[in-house]
Amino acid sequence: MDHGLAAEAFKRPGIDPRQWVSYGIVEQGTPDAPPIRFKDDNGNPSPYGPMVDVRLQPSGIAVPCRVAYGVSGVGEGEWYPFVGGDEVIVLIPEGDERAGCVIIGRLNQEIDTWPIVVAGQDSTKNTFGFKRMQTPYIVETAASYLVRSALTGSQIGIDQEGKVIVNDGDKNSMTLGPDSLGFSSGDQETFVTLFPGTKQVFLGADSASFLLDATESVFITQGTLKFNLSGGSATGTAVTAEQVVGLLINMLQTLVTNAALSPAFCALWSAAPPTSAVTQITNILGLALQGLALPTPFTGSAPAGNFAPLLGTIFGPGGALQLAGSNPLATVDPTGTTPGYGRPSFKL
Repeated sequence: MDHGLAAEAFKRPGIDPRQWVSYGIVEQGTPDAPPIRFKDDNGNPSPYGPMVDVRLQPSGIAVPCRVAYGVSGVGEGEWYPFVGGDEVIVLIPEGDERAGCVIIGRLNQEIDTWPIVVAGQDSTKNTFGFKRMQTPYIVETAASYLVRSALTGSQIGIDQEGKVIVNDGDKNSMTLGPDSLGFSSGDQETFVTLFPGTKQVFLGADSASFLLDATESVFITQGTLKFNLSGGSATGTAVTAEQVVGLLINMLQTLVTNAALSPAFCALWSAAPPTSAVTQITNILGLALQGLALPTPFTGSAPAGNFAPLLGTIFGPGGALQLAGSNPLATVDPTGTTPGYGRPSFKL
């Protein structure tokens, strides 16, 4: 009898009871018998990777399944948790459930519902791809890793030395590495760089640069250099004592020039030193400025220290008290040793 001819004669769809592909439902399992196992019966890591207990549908046959991955190699793999009730697609090699079934995919259904909204967008419009997950997800690589926008050139990358690089379409970038951390503009002319090893900070803005170092700091600029020192924040428009002196001298000069003061004062203003009012005011203000600059404690209840005696020399007792009392700058240094316009100051 020729079995080949007999099989050919009687073959028809459905005559072979074997199945090579089947739907399946992940078993619910129990705490003592979980449906997903990562170790064998001896407690050793499974040589086949995680094993998932599945009940094939509609046959109802229970089978342990391996899982097919997109990545698998020496020390390599990928995984996403299974839970009881998940629907999967199972391959059945040789049509024999005992040959080692393999899960090759997952399906959405009434339990594992399709995500309608992803990142605030309607996924049902079929206008974008996505991968939305509910559980924490880790991507680990022993080599470099890069995510890049082909349209703009923006990218997020990790190189083999562990440096993290982020840049936008204009090449403005942020770098984090073992030797330095920094921000930089696309043209490299504006930057802030920290050097953890040497404990230095380097800043640059066009032609100006500043190296901050515990031993020797260096500042280079081709423009104007200004320093504003403050022991407290100003509540109004704050100026330096030197600016007030300049304003006062120029104001008096203008009043004298326009004969807005008494003839006697105008004559005194133009007199020769040491009688000249200019000389006397300059001497008085010079002493006052020296007093304001001294880093020694001031006493009293005035908001910025008791400097009424010094101002009294310039403006008279009444004016000095009024100015001192109207100065609302906060005293942030209780010792009274901090110089600047937050510690004795003028406010216009």
